[in-house]
Amino acid sequence: PEGTIYIAESEGGRLRRVTNTGGALETVHTFEQDLAAVTVDRAGNVYVADEEGRIFLLPAGDGLVAPGNAVVHIAGTGTPGADLGVGTKSSLSAPRDLVVDDDGQLYLALRDQMTVLQLARVRP
Repeated sequence: PEGTIYIAESEGGRLRRVTNTGGALETVHTFEQDLAAVTVDRAGNVYVADEEGRIFLLPAGDGLVAPGNAVVHIAGTGTPGADLGVGTKSSLSAPRDLVVDDDGQLYLALRDQMTVLQLARVRP
């Protein structure tokens, strides 16, 4: 919901959030790798990039991602590289930012490749 802040911890791999209904910091999900970026679309779906070049989707239910909900791996092999293939077959090096526009299009900034990728749309 509006006013909810998501935090991608660069050490520890935790996705955390602070809601506007109490302000408590809670862990939504713990990933195996350190996190690099997080963004949220209009529907409340959360997209996370890890340091190993993988992109994950945490689908929202009722506008808020619930701890323990399914996590969908949508892009990146987890092996850094420069093969900008399709989906989970792509090798992405050093993700630095992740943005979703008003139309739901996802963009990923890569430090090592010095490029911004437009990722295929994913529907939860």
